[in-house]
Amino acid sequence: MNETPPVRYARTADGMDIAYCVSGSGEPVVFLPVGLTHLQLVHRYDRRLSEWFRMMQQRFQLVQYDSRGQGMSTRELGPDHTIGDLERDLEAVVDRLELERFVLIGYFYLAHVAVRYAVKHPERVKGLILISCSVSMDAWPLDSMIGMAGRNWDGFLHNWVPTTFSPEERQELVDYYRRARNVEDWLISARAFSVSEISQELSQLRTPTLVLHPRDFLWLPSEESMKVAASIENARFRLLDGVLPLGPPEESVGAIEAFVAGLDGGPGKQAPADVSRGFERLSERQLEVLKLIAEGRTTNEIAEALVLSDRTVERHIADVYAKIGARNRAEATAYALSNSDNA
Repeated sequence: MNETPPVRYARTADGMDIAYCVSGSGEPVVFLPVGLTHLQLVHRYDRRLSEWFRMMQQRFQLVQYDSRGQGMSTRELGPDHTIGDLERDLEAVVDRLELERFVLIGYFYLAHVAVRYAVKHPERVKGLILISCSVSMDAWPLDSMIGMAGRNWDGFLHNWVPTTFSPEERQELVDYYRRARNVEDWLISARAFSVSEISQELSQLRTPTLVLHPRDFLWLPSEESMKVAASIENARFRLLDGVLPLGPPEESVGAIEAFVAGLDGGPGKQAPADVSRGFERLSERQLEVLKLIAEGRTTNEIAEALVLSDRTVERHIADVYAKIGARNRAEATAYALSNSDNA
């Protein structure tokens, strides 16, 4: 079990007290909170995040905090709460620490906060990492997040736990979630983030960006994260194994470490992807998928043409991207056209 780092507080411009902690050394990395978290209890009750944080602390100076309405920060959100308020939480922490330049990591709806902050402050955000992020929050199962949570809070919390956990582990994690956040603050927060959409911000983003998505994550299809990566200039996309929200710690943290090591210190100057390799390593099925991408087919159209499920096609697309070094459909199409004689 990890030892809980000392917790300190930063005051926001609108008077909220935000709990934060700093651990490890090296490149500063600010991790925006997940939807249900508590700084002093996470290492005791959430073994998934605890291991992930432990590995991050070994590589970076990791900054974590609880946003307003959860954990050790100010609770009891008001009815006028918006997702924009969460930018104030982030600003309060990085200003309190006097961080001039740092890497920013956002997951779920806090990824939208990270994107907006990076667009407004490109001089401070050295690199941006988005995990399980969608262009619009309506891609998530909002009926469950709002409707079910309001009707059956306990049932909603149980649904948040991966099915791979044992009954004892599931109950322990649900008990932790109850202590991390109450239903009233969750519903106010969920209604606020449910209307968030970042297509305009993504088109303006020039910060080097890595987009990660667990292959079998149940709450959001991997195609949604692919859309995010395709909307960002020079973004890189990587599909992770498993169902855990942040992916397997070794794989996820390893990808983050490699990305951060490759940053050159300037926004928008990440080297373009190398799309001149990998064609010979594609399977016959992957070649078929690549040809249909080059024809401009959608995921659903590819699935119909090959008699596959959309989810299977998403996996093939991600594997094709990884093998040819492409980040999006445009690069995959360009690659397919330039290698058409070898098909």
